[in-house]
Amino acid sequence: MAFLLPVLYVASFGPACWVNLRTGIGGRAIGGFYRPIAWQYVHGGAIGNAINAWVNLGGDGDSHFYGLGPDGPIWLSDLPIGYWPDGFGNSATEASH
Repeated sequence: MAFLLPVLYVASFGPACWVNLRTGIGGRAIGGFYRPIAWQYVHGGAIGNAINAWVNLGGDGDSHFYGLGPDGPIWLSDLPIGYWPDGFGNSATEASH
């Protein structure tokens, strides 16, 4: 039974991130509770790739898991080529080169 706890811990990371992505709740709790998984994601090679695939499996299709900070999961959305974020809102401005 004790060997199941680490498996459940890692498996629950994806659903916790998915809930946070859709609702915005629990970010700080996720950031603290799953810190070891975040470290493994950054330093883990194949394990990090597996974590990335698991978290993005339940994503919304528009955002991609980038990492885990103290305030929770960091999600990045795709922007059209040539556009940059304008401030902190959802608007974008065309890049001038």
